[in-house]
Amino acid sequence: MLEPDAEVLAEKMRWTYDHAEETRGKGESARKRAAEHWTWQKSAERALERVNALLHRPVLRHQQEVDAIVLIDVKTCRGRGTLPLKTTLDSLNRNSYARLRAVLWIDNSTSQDDLLLEQFKDLMILRNLSFRAVLQELWRSFRTALLVFVPVPLWFSKQWVAQVLEVSQKAGAGPKILAPSSNFEDSRTFVPFEGSFDEYTFQKFARTHWRNQRGVFQGINSSVPGVVAVTRECLESLPDPVCLEWQEWIAALQREGCRTYWVKDTYLLRPPSPTYPPHVVNSVD
Repeated sequence: MLEPDAEVLAEKMRWTYDHAEETRGKGESARKRAAEHWTWQKSAERALERVNALLHRPVLRHQQEVDAIVLIDVKTCRGRGTLPLKTTLDSLNRNSYARLRAVLWIDNSTSQDDLLLEQFKDLMILRNLSFRAVLQELWRSFRTALLVFVPVPLWFSKQWVAQVLEVSQKAGAGPKILAPSSNFEDSRTFVPFEGSFDEYTFQKFARTHWRNQRGVFQGINSSVPGVVAVTRECLESLPDPVCLEWQEWIAALQREGCRTYWVKDTYLLRPPSPTYPPHVVNSVD
């Protein structure tokens, strides 16, 4: 139980006695405010507003907690065949070192999807949904720090999730868009990849890149082609129903003032197309 400070209380009571007219005016203002804003009707309306808000939020005990959701836009990957999708999922499983959930966003099912589900047990497939519906399903089903959009086949560097989360924390609270370094030549986050296109060489390059740039990030204002991650706070701002693609939503978030950062120390590689070399699974320190 809270106890008042006797000296402070005595001072306040003395001031009230010495300033009777001013005290009476403050009391009248408080009475008018209570009569206007705290009637039974107004209080009931506020309570109903809060109940309705809670009804539209996910139930925490029903959500799966993960470090990141990776949403693979199959519309842009499918045309390259099955191998790129499998390559991307293999790389995610081997190199993320995090509680991860991979999600395929597809228009139409094929027999290939069932094969992928058999091979990757934690894979989730969302079929024939609008982009807004996809976000609503992910918001309802998962509690996550990051949502990552993957538009093309990729190789992921080891510990990439932890590295992006570290930069997110350094950049401060609030909604953020995070773009790792990559070899997307039309991107503001372009960093040339030097080496032969096998996974061992890539992982060695990415590790050296991380050691040289550890924790370094930079604010950017332009759109970022390629891989983009958004923090959970962004999911509270659902896109307009006319927004059909995730790239449009990212651009809308930027127009609304959402900060965008280049995560310089994390490297994700876009392998050459249409040839995808076999994986070399040697460990990289």
